[in-house]
Amino acid sequence: MLSHWQIGPVDGMEAEKDTPRVTQFNNLFAPIAITLALLGLTIGASFLDGREVDGDFLSGVILISLSVLIPACIGRTSRLIPLDSGALRVGTLTLVLAILSIIANFVDHVDFNHMFVATFVLVGFVSAVLNESSRFEESASFLSVVLGMRLAAYYAGGLMIAQNDSLVAIDIARESLGSAFFSFWLSSISLGLVVMVGLRGTIEQRGKGRLMSVLPTFRENPEVVAYSSLIFTSFMVPLIWIGQIDTLQEFSQVLGGVFVFG
Repeated sequence: MLSHWQIGPVDGMEAEKDTPRVTQFNNLFAPIAITLALLGLTIGASFLDGREVDGDFLSGVILISLSVLIPACIGRTSRLIPLDSGALRVGTLTLVLAILSIIANFVDHVDFNHMFVATFVLVGFVSAVLNESSRFEESASFLSVVLGMRLAAYYAGGLMIAQNDSLVAIDIARESLGSAFFSFWLSSISLGLVVMVGLRGTIEQRGKGRLMSVLPTFRENPEVVAYSSLIFTSFMVPLIWIGQIDTLQEFSQVLGGVFVFG
């Protein structure tokens, strides 16, 4: 039977052992929050564009989101792998992700295509590397860039004003697709920045990277969230504008170009 003098140290050792585990799981809030925010942005922008947000649309955007979210979360738990070397932990995790994605591609090559495999492995690898060096802000930014790019391609591919079969309109259609893609992508990155800034130092642990660790937290300076929100709003303006245009002719006229439809 343990005396009361022994209980304190034992409890302290258990608490110290659980601290890294708690920290690792707390760092999962940012990927989940950013993914949900970008998913909401995709659905909201599609509603404004007038397209039908049905089951096929939702299954597509959810699959894209999960192809980034799952490996990002797994990468952020790399330190829970019972290996002493960070390089071994990252290598083991990357190998497991590669095997899982290849198996998924073999089972269903339509939904789990080569883009899915590449995204799954790359995001997991980069997230693990950044997690090992406690670069949590950079990891969140990388997630926003990759997921935003994939959702931007999905959004731009279904742009209503670009659905024109005329060969004469092909150039202006490409311009509209490019404008929609980059507007959505920049909006996604800036939205991810807003979420990351709001969480760091509160729910998520502050990172140690040289690039973003110097940024003040929301508790230190609430204006940092206001500035990042202002950036997000500025990128949303062209995205909403494109979604409200009904025809390629209107798009061309607003840009100030001369376009003749045959």
